[in-house]
Amino acid sequence: MTKLIEAATKGDLKALRNYIQLGELDSKDNYGNTALIWGAIRGHSDCVKALSKDGCQLDVQNYYGNTALIMAARNGHSGCVKALRKAGCQLEVQNNRGDTALIWGAWNGHTDCVKALSKAGCQLDLQNNYGRTALILGAMTGHTNCVKALSKAGCQLDLQVNRGNTALKWGASYGRSDCVKALIEAGCQLDVQDNDGYTALSEALSRNCPQIVRMLIDHGCDVGGCRNHPAVQQILQEHLERRNAIHESLDNHSLEFPEVTIGEICDFLLPHN
Repeated sequence: MTKLIEAATKGDLKALRNYIQLGELDSKDNYGNTALIWGAIRGHSDCVKALSKDGCQLDVQNYYGNTALIMAARNGHSGCVKALRKAGCQLEVQNNRGDTALIWGAWNGHTDCVKALSKAGCQLDLQNNYGRTALILGAMTGHTNCVKALSKAGCQLDLQVNRGNTALKWGASYGRSDCVKALIEAGCQLDVQDNDGYTALSEALSRNCPQIVRMLIDHGCDVGGCRNHPAVQQILQEHLERRNAIHESLDNHSLEFPEVTIGEICDFLLPHN
């Protein structure tokens, strides 16, 4: 480890500036990390700014393919992410696994980093080597605020990857009810089928996630071949009872609504499945 790398690792800005004058800004440790990468790993944004200003290479990749930006986002250091972005680093560099800074930010639940990268204009829907996007990994790991941030930034909600799976189906598979709710509220399609014909509903049923099953049915998903499942039957029966209660309430109050209007009121309050 060089003195420059040591100073960046410790966040010793005064020492760093002295060693910058000696040159060798892009020297590496045994794992291919430069002073800039170490500054980003530890979240020392002042050191990152100083190194960037003095002309270090911004997009050097270590032996795992990680850049300073990737490591900053991975560890949740939004100040370093912003400093690197301002200095002009490349936003979409992929490491040996195909992960970008945005993917790592969403995977680890660092919403500020996700927002900073999205605002900088990075590509939102890049896939890693395993067919995972930032949105999918956010949904899989239960990082609801990242899912909301990515949805708001305009990522493809219904992108099908890795045998046709969507973020909604992955969220349902892992029982991430808050992420499923966020995706539904963002306007995702509820009935997308994977390559084997399975949907988010069938996945939630197979994983025994009753809260997600109810959420999907309450929002009007097509129950399709799942109609005879006991959990689905129970929810549909509850919907029917509510519809009947609405009819009865309106009839008892003698509100002279035509039958078609009563039906429209029921449809507004309860979905057709």
